[in-house]
Amino acid sequence: MMVLAFGASISRADDCGPTPYAYENRVILFACDKSGVPELRVIVLDDAGPLKVTGRVPSTAKRSFDAAAHLKNFVMLLTWNNVGVYDFEDAHHPTLVASLALKEREKFPGYPRIDKIAANKFLVVFAMGAAELTAQGDAPKWSLGDVQVTPDMQKQSMELPAEFRFTQNTGAALPVRETAQFRYDLVWKTRTKPGEGIDRQLLRKTDRKTQQTVSELVLGTRLETID
Repeated sequence: MMVLAFGASISRADDCGPTPYAYENRVILFACDKSGVPELRVIVLDDAGPLKVTGRVPSTAKRSFDAAAHLKNFVMLLTWNNVGVYDFEDAHHPTLVASLALKEREKFPGYPRIDKIAANKFLVVFAMGAAELTAQGDAPKWSLGDVQVTPDMQKQSMELPAEFRFTQNTGAALPVRETAQFRYDLVWKTRTKPGEGIDRQLLRKTDRKTQQTVSELVLGTRLETID
């Protein structure tokens, strides 16, 4: 969703990811198509078939998102001062349902984040302030409201958001879903050569009984300069 100044963003300022976010039986991936246009892809973690991109939707942001959260089939993605809300219920045809601009107020040190604070409310924290995101109704209408920054908010903003784990290359596989038969993991593979390192992120499906990989999907690569 990568130890890269997460307080400013989950990824680089002008990149194509990969930046994943996982929930329930879905992985949402920020990446770019072959022409370099940013998009969001949805991968359904389905025991019945191989891993594959099921659907795509253009991204409102030109770089990887800074924070993410979900409410049922809706995924909220924060990029600098914009919150994009996407509906991924139909994995074949995901849609953008709201694009909301945050008001810039004052410098807010810490990590951008979207934290659930009630059944249909989220606290959105970004580098220049905070706001309350609300979903109203069965077919939600999304809106932003002003909030007063408190010492508790400032303290919370210094803690790593939970979704950071999806983008951090720790060298270990990160389980994102388990069923009776399969385990789904995010995995990094690193290759180095003089002056640079190439990190490749994969989504892997493993048979829990045999421990054999039955399907693997490359999510993307990251190039790191080595001094």
